[in-house]
Amino acid sequence: MPYNVSAIQSIRYLKENFIVDSDYINLQDNKDNNLTKGRWFRHIKDQNIILREEDFIVLYKVLSKVLENTTPSIKLITDYLWDLASICSTANIPIPWKLPTGLIINQSYMQSKEIRIAPFDYIKHTFQLKVHVKEKLDILKQNRAFMPNLIHSLDATTLAFLIEAYFNKNPNPIKIVTQSMTVLVQLVIICNILYQCYNQFIFLYTLIKNIY
Repeated sequence: MPYNVSAIQSIRYLKENFIVDSDYINLQDNKDNNLTKGRWFRHIKDQNIILREEDFIVLYKVLSKVLENTTPSIKLITDYLWDLASICSTANIPIPWKLPTGLIINQSYMQSKEIRIAPFDYIKHTFQLKVHVKEKLDILKQNRAFMPNLIHSLDATTLAFLIEAYFNKNPNPIKIVTQSMTVLVQLVIICNILYQCYNQFIFLYTLIKNIY
């Protein structure tokens, strides 16, 4: 399941491999008629897997619990980032963070409102525009967008470090040639550099210390 996604969206992801089977009713196995109500979903590849609407909710809760138990650090950092975004949003201030490159990012999604204008006197056509409300942050968008924006900015920084380190050690451009050992050799170089970048990245840049 993707990070920072709502329960509703997570269940939608789970349903992507299923199709609605409204005609499925098994009264022999389910004598309680309440079990036959609602929509049923059949797995696209395995026709023997059939779930009810409520089963996806249970499945989502189970998966969330398993992830929480097996990787508790993910929940800790997720809760920390969400609380940090909530504090900044409540204070109506942008959410800043500093990348290892020194670049400072300020996230500030503003509230917007829709207005309708009639720019022409000779026709009655109007246009609907969405304009930002000054000095009012969109709290919901601020909170939800912080984590993916932070992760993407860190990924982009790592990619920049990788490219810089690669061309410092190997000035030749990356070639994609079929039936050639050049690709394999370059992939080994890239993997080694990427490993070094992540090690240096973790050592020089700790998430909590650089978010302020």
